[in-house]
Amino acid sequence: MTVFPTDEIGRVISRDYIWGNGQFRHYEDEKWTAYMTNENRITKKFINRMREVLTEAAKKRCGRMRHGQSERIHFAGDVSVGDNEWNSIGYNLIGGANPHFYFVGNVKKLNSSGPCCEMEFDLRYVWYDVTDRNLKYTTDRREGAVAEALGAKPYSYVITWNGKSIWRECSSGSGWPHGGSDIGG
Repeated sequence: MTVFPTDEIGRVISRDYIWGNGQFRHYEDEKWTAYMTNENRITKKFINRMREVLTEAAKKRCGRMRHGQSERIHFAGDVSVGDNEWNSIGYNLIGGANPHFYFVGNVKKLNSSGPCCEMEFDLRYVWYDVTDRNLKYTTDRREGAVAEALGAKPYSYVITWNGKSIWRECSSGSGWPHGGSDIGG
């Protein structure tokens, strides 16, 4: 029986914390992309923030860009998403106290026929955090002590993924997604 609920990503992060000797990690494949773009109670805050940022970027560019024109776009910020309690659920572990998130890529105006405007985002997303013990939390004090007794060392990591998405605004409204996920995937 497992003391804490667990998932595969939680096991990877915990394993790398306990036995990874503090080595930097870069996680990037379809499994991590699906995990980071899956909307749930932990990632909802992060996903909603990205929707706000990308919607604002699209609205700013709709009127001034020509059909087919492309521009570079980027965003960087701190987006805390979890409750940061120690357990083996990956979403809580990546939530961290102060994760950093950024994206870089292109936005292209696809269509401006009639009352509609379509913008395509082709972006590289990067999530950066440090997994370490946070003495602010009871569970971190207790289970973190056990992990440290096993040799755990804080480590930095990035999770990266690419994604295309289309935002559309018409006289009837605007929104996501049209032709893909709104934050990649």
